[in-house]
Amino acid sequence: MNSISHELRTPLAIVTDVLSSLEESEGALPANQIDSLSRLELIHSAIRQSNRLNHLVENLLDMTRLESGTQHLNLELTHIQDLVGVVINQMTSDFYNHPLTVNIPADMPLVTVDAVLVVQVLENLLDNACKYSVPASPIIISAYASNNQIEVAVRDWGIGIPTTDLERIFDKFYRVQHQEIIAGTGLGLSICKGIFEAHGGRIWATNNPDHGIKITFSLPVHLEGLE
Repeated sequence: MNSISHELRTPLAIVTDVLSSLEESEGALPANQIDSLSRLELIHSAIRQSNRLNHLVENLLDMTRLESGTQHLNLELTHIQDLVGVVINQMTSDFYNHPLTVNIPADMPLVTVDAVLVVQVLENLLDNACKYSVPASPIIISAYASNNQIEVAVRDWGIGIPTTDLERIFDKFYRVQHQEIIAGTGLGLSICKGIFEAHGGRIWATNNPDHGIKITFSLPVHLEGLE
């Protein structure tokens, strides 16, 4: 609750300050009013913080549905390449200082998944990779198929995770101690785990031998003739 309260308080305070500044400007003399460029910057700041609040609320709702068993999967046949493409297009601005490489074979088998939820997971993994990586370091998305499963991995060259924490990072509200300076509630990866388990898949993390971590998830491939 302390973690969630902090995450709610910060963006709410910023949005409140922005609205107060705009209100004061409207009632001030023309010479003391905020100029159009500054006003636009304030509005953009409020939008970013509102999106942050919305993301937190969505995470809380997702966790509630997963734990209660009421998360309904809208399954559809799709290419994992298409889902990765959607996420990259939605997050283009987040990669501005991280070279992004995608290694996915063209002949990857189809998967039957809830596309919206898998896109949400990919966004979460890539957002983490950006937040915890050294500036200008690469991020790699790769995939391969084996034994009626596809495995998709997101690798970064960030600060890594202590070996003792590799399993626990998927626990609800758990956060690695040396990463406390970065905002978060510890819900994202636990939601990812719940989503893949609902699909009959799994997710795990490994440290890279040089720098950073690789988070991999697996999903069963679509077998023709089977529902």
